[in-house]
Amino acid sequence: MDRLNVTVYTINRSKNHQGGDRLLPRSKTSSFITELPLVVESWQEAELRSRFQAARQLDNACLNEAMVRMNLLRNSEAYLAAKKIPSTQKKKRQLAFRAARKAYRYSDYDLQAYATVVSTKSKWIREKPINKDSAGKIIS
Repeated sequence: MDRLNVTVYTINRSKNHQGGDRLLPRSKTSSFITELPLVVESWQEAELRSRFQAARQLDNACLNEAMVRMNLLRNSEAYLAAKKIPSTQKKKRQLAFRAARKAYRYSDYDLQAYATVVSTKSKWIREKPINKDSAGKIIS
């Protein structure tokens, strides 16, 4: 029997007003990090490691796609026009930014859909059973 150390941790996260993640301020309640040694067979350890690797690769692919879409969005005419709208016209400005994000498919839903496509098209990730719900949650 081999021992596999797994680190369990918590991160306080929330969605900001634009839909992206942001770290929350430090919690007043105590948090902790603990490592739990799992006693597993060598084949189980190999399977866990390969699933973690598949999840990491899927996460990196989605992060790269999000950055590409963000750069396209920020350089788009619609986004630059939305930035020029005075902040006193909140509703109009908000709708303009929303339309720009929609045009470049820059939303949590669109990136989860991309994760599903990548996980089904990638042979290596597809061989490790990462279902579409898990694939969507890896990136959100």
